[in-house]
Amino acid sequence: MDIQLELLFVFRGTGKPAIHEASAGPLGQRRLVVLDDQATFEGPRLRGSLMPGGVDWQLQRADGVTEIDAAYLLRTHDGVLLKVINRGLRHGPPAEPDKTYFRCTPTIEAPTGAYDWLNRSAYVATGVRSPGGIELWFYRVC
Repeated sequence: MDIQLELLFVFRGTGKPAIHEASAGPLGQRRLVVLDDQATFEGPRLRGSLMPGGVDWQLQRADGVTEIDAAYLLRTHDGVLLKVINRGLRHGPPAEPDKTYFRCTPTIEAPTGAYDWLNRSAYVATGVRSPGGIELWFYRVC
């Protein structure tokens, strides 16, 4: 059976998150990125904004790969909170963002109601990071 992808939404972060560098350890350099509320998401079936307080734990490995482990809440335009856990990998030449590999496997948890259809699918995401922010394209795996 073939796998198809359906665009769920595009996440656009335009703020300047706080970045806290930790000391390097045996696995690499750890940093904590505290997500601000300067982000929105919009797609065919839902839209809204990022709630303040989300975090992105990152590990910059010696091989140049950044492991991403983010947890945050999205608020839909009608006030429903969606829990997102997003894990992924990013690597590539810093001077050539178009050659950067940035892939994630998010999970989305919605409360019972208008958005509980989100609880019944798997998701993948791809993204780009630039000096002006971040964009992530979330897809439902069909």
